Amino acid sequence: MPSNPSIFLNMAHKQKIQTSNILYFLFVTYLTVLPFEIGPTGRYILSFLLIAVAIRLLSLQKKENLKILLPELIGLPVVVFLLLLDIIAAVSIIFSPDPFYSTAVYFEEFFLNSILFLSIVTLMATTPEVIDWQQSLRIANIVFLIVYIGVMLQWILFPSHPLFQERSIASELHTRWDRLFAFGNGCTLFHGIKHTSLFLTLVISFWAVRAAQAKLSKTGMTIFLMDLFALISTTRRAASLAVVAGICASSILFRHSSRYLKAALLFFGALGIFFVISGNGGYFIRENWHLLLHGEVQKARDQGGSIPLRINTYKVFSEYIMENPFKPNGLGRKLIKEYRADLVKKAGLIHGHNTFLNFAFYMGIQGALTLLCLIICQARLLWQKWREEPNGEYASLMAVSLIFMLMFWATNMFTDGFCHGSATMYWLFTGLSTGVAIRHRLTRRDAAKTYALRL
Repeated sequence: MPSNPSIFLNMAHKQKIQTSNILYFLFVTYLTVLPFEIGPTGRYILSFLLIAVAIRLLSLQKKENLKILLPELIGLPVVVFLLLLDIIAAVSIIFSPDPFYSTAVYFEEFFLNSILFLSIVTLMATTPEVIDWQQSLRIANIVFLIVYIGVMLQWILFPSHPLFQERSIASELHTRWDRLFAFGNGCTLFHGIKHTSLFLTLVISFWAVRAAQAKLSKTGMTIFLMDLFALISTTRRAASLAVVAGICASSILFRHSSRYLKAALLFFGALGIFFVISGNGGYFIRENWHLLLHGEVQKARDQGGSIPLRINTYKVFSEYIMENPFKPNGLGRKLIKEYRADLVKKAGLIHGHNTFLNFAFYMGIQGALTLLCLIICQARLLWQKWREEPNGEYASLMAVSLIFMLMFWATNMFTDGFCHGSATMYWLFTGLSTGVAIRHRLTRRDAAKTYALRL
């Protein structure tokens, strides 16, 4: 019996739709669970599944489009620096005192995230409509807030039976304020206070751009303010300052400041001032600023607080790195703690508390410089796309990604959050905007002759 071509076309179309739905479900699920403590195994499984489905969906695309796209993709500066960073990281394993541990770190932090990023980029460069990025962020944000605020209230209202409390902090919780400000770091449901604050920079960047565009509903404004409250409750000052800078940049990006952005900044500032004047300033101001302003860092360090510790750590780690600037030491913080005990003792902290400083320690300064070049190339690509189409279909995605990058990397100047789930979150989300920007670049350059994709 002769086959009917229309039947095969319908079957292929249905298969493509089903695969697209599965991919979108996995993307939303991954983005939603990242701020929670799912462990490395959970991230491995979700990354592998997402990569496999993305590759399967790409295999259903027109082969001629992929043949044109892939060579162009490999030659882009963003991809070149990403691959170069992976190579530099792999070479550093040779110099590690514990190569098995460094190999595990490389697989999770570099190789797997790079494959995930490139899969998302390639997919978005061919079929950007497959992922509803705005709906994904809303779902992830709402789920996070329900759990975060819900369990926090349980801690405050029922202090004798707190859920998911880390045992080590039980003796420190004397008042409701203690429970409020210890929650982010003491609740075992979440991936740690640092990663919680970085997740909040992503969702806050989304609402900040919506506010700057004057597209914020009352519900959106409520979620925006709840996110800001959650960030304040983490007591992470670097993330808070980065968010203020990002919110201000949102108004500059769209050349007007809506009343929503002003209200958000006023709320954020008022909340911080309230906590300080209500006698809870110790949660936010933990240093002797009189000594710091007079340059007496060592005395300030002896009295406690993270800022003098960081200043001393930056100095000690920088001096150590500059002794052999191009010499790698191997990947992973555990190497610093276990094999550089003298450095830790002198610095006062167990790692550099700066992503670039840590990368320079792990891989030599060539690793830190490669990461910096990668970030600059990525930001430039997104900026060009936004500048050429500030009112286009994906203008909001470009703006959110740029603001998120600003917040994310500003925060990581004072910590090292570019690891574990937060690194995955970064590559997962910016993969969307990078792929769309690459698509725009290629279609704009020669839409009719060399890149015949269905728009």
